Formats: sequence, structure tokens, C-alpha cells
Amino acid sequence: MFDVLSHHSGYTYTMSVMKDYRVYEIEKHNSYIVLKLLPQTDHDQLSFLPGQYATIAYGTGARLSPMRCFSMTNSPHSSQLEFAMRSEGPFRRHISKLQPGTRVKVQGPFGQFVPEPNGYSRVFLAGGIGITPFMSILRHATESGDATPTTLVFASRNNQDIPFRDELLNLQRQNPHLQIVFVVSEGKNDPASNTLVGKINERLLRKVTGDNIVDYDFYLCGPPEFTRSMQNILFASGADEEQIITESFSQSSKFSWNPLQMSATSLTYALTGLVLLAGVGSVMVLDLIRYVPKVTAASKSAAPASSSTTNQPSTSTTSSSGSGTTTDNSSSNSTTTDTSSSTASTSTTPSDTQYYQQPVSNVS
Repeated sequence: MFDVLSHHSGYTYTMSVMKDYRVYEIEKHNSYIVLKLLPQTDHDQLSFLPGQYATIAYGTGARLSPMRCFSMTNSPHSSQLEFAMRSEGPFRRHISKLQPGTRVKVQGPFGQFVPEPNGYSRVFLAGGIGITPFMSILRHATESGDATPTTLVFASRNNQDIPFRDELLNLQRQNPHLQIVFVVSEGKNDPASNTLVGKINERLLRKVTGDNIVDYDFYLCGPPEFTRSMQNILFASGADEEQIITESFSQSSKFSWNPLQMSATSLTYALTGLVLLAGVGSVMVLDLIRYVPKVTAASKSAAPASSSTTNQPSTSTTSSSGSGTTTDNSSSNSTTTDTSSSTASTSTTPSDTQYYQQPVSNVS
């Protein structure tokens, strides 16, 4: 793998690079775990922007686990690399049992869920473990003295189920431009800890924006149903599509494909596939050019003979033609069905799985 430098809002970072890390510590909380890694060498330190994600795989010896995608929760300035994830699921259960020193391969960074310094105030809407990219963003903003007015509205089941709850309140105390609002479905209102009972709705969003929604950018991250619900509320409140940036355990809605963000292997496969398709298409066109005139000429020369023969060959020819037509249609239908099936499988992304094509899985 090789390093490719890119620039974004004054930052320089590397893209799609495989790095060697080792497990430093695993924090186990009530409903989530935090994986902390240290780079094997200085060259293995991953450069990224706050809000991006990477793919990780763990293992011993030559064998590695399948790779999964998770958002970085640490500030880009930290020497440690940190990922937070729910504790359920086979992959995450295995991670919770890793011993210090276990090898972890990290590839990235990926994603465009990075706030732009465009002068607009921001509202971050997080659902459950969708808080992970916001942790990196808020930690970095507090460290760097970012003066952009920012409100985090964090929906969770109850106060005990809120990842990073105490740290978020501490970041609010350190950062005069940050406001935290917890919205829980169970419990009671607690102004001292900025906790409201209920659901995020239009009334709440109008309150946190001073009834001035059009002057804010809204960043959404959480399960797909959470993201859809927030989008519907924002559209009903008068927000424009350009104001809404989403990360629903996948790529940002404003993502634009960039081949530099693919691994060298994936890019090679993609280019090879395109070359093969172009070659097959060219051969088919040449065959048609050579074959069609011959068929036309043969049909013209055979026309007088067919009128002077019996109906037997004519019937046989029609049967053969019909059989050929049926075969072609069957092939065509099969192709259509396969394409449809492929499209359907591509548009459905498992909530915790993402493989490489600019990975699209479980960004959390």
C-alpha cells in the first residue's frame, strides 16, 4: 500500500492506507466497548479528519478476521486510535476479549462526514451508537478552539445507556460554543444534566435553533430509521436538502466517489473489470458485423428455393427459429433478473458489515 496525500479544510491526511496497530486497552461499559490502539511504528500512525471512519481486522499469526467499519472517536491529534461500538454481535464480542498486544490492521480513512467551516451554526443529531463520529468532531473542536456554535441532540433509551455521557457534559463545560441536549425515552426530565424525556421533534429543533432552522447545518448519524425520521422532521420544518448531511452506518449523503479512496487492490480489480467488459463488448460488436451480412445474404438466396419446396422444411425452419427466439428471451430474462437481484443486494447494507469498495457498512 502507498500513502496518498489529500487536503480538506486546511488539513492534510492519507487515504486508503493499511496500518499496523496493537491493542492497548479495551474499556467495557454497560452497553458498549471502546477499543484503544497504538501504532506499531510512527509510520503506522493513521492521519484522518474528525468524522471519518476506517476498516479494522484483528488476528494472530497470518490469519486475520473479516474487516468491519467503525468511526474513529478520538481527536486526530491523539497518538492513540480509538473506536467505540455496541457490545453485541459476534465480531464485537470477539473484540471485547482481545488481549493487549493483539495485532489489528487498520485501513482508511474513509467518508465525507466532516463539518465544513462555512460560517453556519451546526446541530448534530445522534441516535444511539451514532454518537461515535461526533465524539471525534467535538473533541477536536474543543482542543482546537473552534468557535462555531454547535448543539448536540443525543437520543438514547435512558441515562444509563448514553455512551460518553460524562465526557460530553465535561466537553460542554470546556467549550463555551457547545450545547448538549440528551433526549431519553425512559426516565424523567433532569435540567441539571440537560436531559429531556420524549423524542426529538420539530418543536425541540426549533427551540435549539431559535426558530431559525434555515441558518443551520444539520449532521445526522444513527440507525437508518433514526436518520429517516430526522430527515422527515427537518423537511417538515422547512430545512433544505443542502442543509442535511447524513451518516447512517454508511457513507455520507454528500459523498462523491473518489478512486483515490479505494485500496490499490480494489482499484486494480475495478479497472481490470472495466477493461474486460470493454474487450467482450468489442468482440461481440465485431462478430455481429461479420455475421449479420452473411445471414441476410443467405436468407435472400434461400427465398426462391423455399417457395418451390414442401412445407416440411419450412415448418422445421420456423421451429428452429422459434426455439432460437425462446432461448434468446430466456437468456435476456435471466440477465435482467440477475441484474435486478444484484441491484437489490447492493442497495441493502447490513448495519454492521462493510467490505471494501469504499466501504459502506457499520460506520459506528
